[in-house]
Amino acid sequence: MATRQRERLEATVATELRAAALHLFGTDDHEVTVALDQALHADGGLPLYPGVYHLYHHLRGAEAHPRRSREAAMRLAGQATRYRERRAGAGARRFIGRPDDEYAAACVRRALAQAPAELDPATLTSRLVPWPEEPTLERAMELLATAWPAAYAEIDAVLAQAWYLTGHGLVGFTDFVAHGAAFVSDSRAISTTGVPAEVRLAESLLHEATHSLCNAAAVSEPLVASGPEGRAPLVATPLRADDRPLAGLLQQLVVLVRCASLYRRAGAVVPEQGPLHERADALADQAGQAVTTLRRYHAHLTEAGSAVVETAAGQLATRPSAVSPS
Repeated sequence: MATRQRERLEATVATELRAAALHLFGTDDHEVTVALDQALHADGGLPLYPGVYHLYHHLRGAEAHPRRSREAAMRLAGQATRYRERRAGAGARRFIGRPDDEYAAACVRRALAQAPAELDPATLTSRLVPWPEEPTLERAMELLATAWPAAYAEIDAVLAQAWYLTGHGLVGFTDFVAHGAAFVSDSRAISTTGVPAEVRLAESLLHEATHSLCNAAAVSEPLVASGPEGRAPLVATPLRADDRPLAGLLQQLVVLVRCASLYRRAGAVVPEQGPLHERADALADQAGQAVTTLRRYHAHLTEAGSAVVETAAGQLATRPSAVSPS
């Protein structure tokens, strides 16, 4: 299902990207047409290069400048080709982005600009750095593949690239304008309170990949209905200090239940089980808070959104398992 949802989103973006390029560059710019065809090339079922989404949103925006946008479109073909060559390889490092993937730095700037207002901008120092040489990423992916093969398969289907952050401000994020990219902080790749580093990183990767799953699913089947004023209310959420849209809380619920399930499953393959079960319980408690809030705003949810909430609630009543974002 994850692959089908991703492919539907990719088809929509490909059609609209070509239309936006024709509008901005005209019908006679064959070089751009060829470049976009190369960037959009489907190769062995790999996720679309996140930079394609980034260009798509840029071309549809009011700030699109014809010359600079054309230059970006021409560079995109080479970036997408190099992405596919690496992503088609073996091992966890096939997910690592390249220095010339220019969309990634733009996503970090965008995420920092959206930080809660109470944070001092001078303290927001998050930046991209290379993945460390120690095999924490490899061990995290091995853990996912061993403890929860189905979730690993979903990650492989939706995750195009994983980026590593250091500094203060961002602990991890995804950005719909670069769908398929996950950004994780080095603070989530170290051992703490008895939880091994690879388990914490596996949680972060699953967390961000689940947001991508939800984003793709919501394109074809929205989970939140438009209110009388066209917007659902902002609500308190377990994972953010600032109020968030209901759609964000729904995604948090799916993320929390799936991450709690990961810790339950990891307890079967990691020697020190106690801290893992404690973490699972903490995540399940946060998910329960999300269920309570979402039930309060039931009228703003679609039938599909309500089904997600009740599925999560049913699993929390026993032991957390996988909740489908669709």
